[in-house]
Amino acid sequence: MKLAEDAGCDEATIRRMFCQNVKLAYRVGPIEVFDPHFHIWDIRDGEGYADKTTLFAPAGTDHEGLYDAADFEKDWASLPEGFVHTGGVFLEAISCCFKEKSAQELAPLCLKEAEWVQAELDKSPGKKEYYLAPTACLEDPEVGAVLSKLAENPKVKGIRQTLNVAPDWPRTGANGLGELLDNPQWEAGYAKLADVGFSFDMQLNPHQYLKGAAIAKKYPQIPVIINHLGTPTLKDLEENDGAVFWEGMEALATAGPHVYLKISMLCYTDKEWNEKPVIAAAVGRLIKLFGSGRCFFASNYPVDMLPDQGAWTRANSLLCLKCLRILRLDIG
Repeated sequence: MKLAEDAGCDEATIRRMFCQNVKLAYRVGPIEVFDPHFHIWDIRDGEGYADKTTLFAPAGTDHEGLYDAADFEKDWASLPEGFVHTGGVFLEAISCCFKEKSAQELAPLCLKEAEWVQAELDKSPGKKEYYLAPTACLEDPEVGAVLSKLAENPKVKGIRQTLNVAPDWPRTGANGLGELLDNPQWEAGYAKLADVGFSFDMQLNPHQYLKGAAIAKKYPQIPVIINHLGTPTLKDLEENDGAVFWEGMEALATAGPHVYLKISMLCYTDKEWNEKPVIAAAVGRLIKLFGSGRCFFASNYPVDMLPDQGAWTRANSLLCLKCLRILRLDIG
């Protein structure tokens, strides 16, 4: 171990050499795969929490309109020999839904989503370890009550609220909420995450990175996980050698050791992501920039399974053991 440390190997490399690689070579036990970003939802009930105008009906399930824990585990069942899926972190979808609703109107649906998801994950056929990152409208002056209610469930470890502007996501920008990173009331809500010990899954666009980095640096007690490689378009990576993208990513990476990067949804950048050298090069450079100890890969199931989304497959999902510590999860 000391030899590896003296050679400059980081913690992740040492873990691979002393744990994962040994297990593979000697076949002494399965390597655990923990997926830090997946969704489940039910759009069959028109009066339910989910917005069927935004969310899609996953194909290939036995119940059209529902993608539940059993479906998710089935999709992970074909891992190569020597690997075992052990669980993951559910990520919300409500902050992309019901663009016509106010924060106050959306609040009960945020809680309903978290309750429904927990009930479904409790039915896990494999009795796997699952945790939640639901959502809350941080721009709501009364968001503290929602956060406190979510915190009553020990499986809730943080929240996500999509922030993408230009291009806008369903509730942001010109769709109603504008640029939340410029909203003092939103920042006040963000600060309240520390009161309940929550992390924040930050999904934003490259031109917003500098603002996101400033917020992350100002509140170092709140772990930040940048979603989906920072949702760059191919143009973001190619135009002027990706100047805006890389300036922003360097700011996020240096905002503090509490800022992490989730590598997923490469199909958003380009549906033929696996044939674009600029995307592969960006992934490699980002891992070097953040360090392997602050990066992890995720499935984004069921979204990234769609053939027209580039079919991000199990074979492209790396082990996500680091996210256990990042999200403060109590697994071995």
